[in-house]
Amino acid sequence: MSALNTVSFQVNKDNEIFGLNASQWKVIIAKVDANKVTQEDLFSAIVRWYKYNAGVRQQNLPDVIGSLRLDEFETEFIEKQIKPLPGCERLAIEAIKKRGDSISWLAVQNFGEDWLGVKDILRFNQAKEIWEKATRLEIKRYGFDTAFIENCFVFIGGRSINGPSKDVVSYNLLTKEWTTLSSMQEHRSSVCVVVLNKYIYAISGKNKRGDALTSVERFDWSTGRWQYVANMPRFAEAATVLNGDIYAFGDIDVARYNSATNRWEQRRSMLDRRYSPAVTAHEGFIYVIGGRHSDHRTAERYNPQRNEWTRIASLNVSRRYICAASIGGQLWAFGGVIDPAKWTDDVELYDAAADKWLIKKNLPVTGKFSCHAVPTKFVEKLY
Repeated sequence: MSALNTVSFQVNKDNEIFGLNASQWKVIIAKVDANKVTQEDLFSAIVRWYKYNAGVRQQNLPDVIGSLRLDEFETEFIEKQIKPLPGCERLAIEAIKKRGDSISWLAVQNFGEDWLGVKDILRFNQAKEIWEKATRLEIKRYGFDTAFIENCFVFIGGRSINGPSKDVVSYNLLTKEWTTLSSMQEHRSSVCVVVLNKYIYAISGKNKRGDALTSVERFDWSTGRWQYVANMPRFAEAATVLNGDIYAFGDIDVARYNSATNRWEQRRSMLDRRYSPAVTAHEGFIYVIGGRHSDHRTAERYNPQRNEWTRIASLNVSRRYICAASIGGQLWAFGGVIDPAKWTDDVELYDAAADKWLIKKNLPVTGKFSCHAVPTKFVEKLY
């Protein structure tokens, strides 16, 4: 059967699914290309297959449904769509329990069409592989960066109507309360923010005079204080954390920060000069995407063990101010701006095996985002 042999059939359209047995379904679920077929696609096809001959297939339905990654489905979906299926109540209860201890992903809009007003918070629906609106927060700044720590989103720096800001506020996802935290020692717009060992690092940015900063300061959540750490070698456009170290990227240069020694060291330069690229750690590598001065589609990958860079496939849509995120073992790139100043809602997924970017369903809003892994139990309280 071609559906079983290719493991890439259109599960919602191909009538060949009606001839499958339970064992064949389990093979397909295990081998199907996750970049092309979502868990919800598979679920819908399984339900169609079951209803085609419910009397015979009812006894096998829980075994087939149980082969899916059920904890990736939204709790409401599990309750309404999976739990009522014959023999699937226990599977649903276990999936909901597992989901309570799992991680979900939120994307915080920090730049978009409403510069000084409301910002959207998006959540990633893993089963559907789409971004959906979770909530909106009024943040009268733009160009800030965010951190997630101790149940809170922390909004750092950026630019208000008065220019670059050093303000820091937090929003508790559990209590939905705002708290004003100690201000940074310097005003920083376009600041790069990372979290390492329960410290928040504010890296570079531009001050009120428009100077590109090489200074770095660190926020201690337990004391509520900021303090300077070692300066960077140069201005940073983006930063991420990998293997307990901070990596910062500016123009073509790369620097690595060791928090134990409080020292930065130069690493091998990128292959291309980049302005406002997306940067994220994924599967032991660092990916730098877009933001090249001459072509905002290009991307490259850094191997920290070999201290070397490799080009990967270019994006389909040229843009900068993109957000890159490692989500459930997949590398995503979304949002950003198309020159000269058109915000985009494009979403792309990297297929490493084929070395190409796949176009996925667009965001519900345009803009620049930062992405954070957050306990699912908090995420589901937002909507």
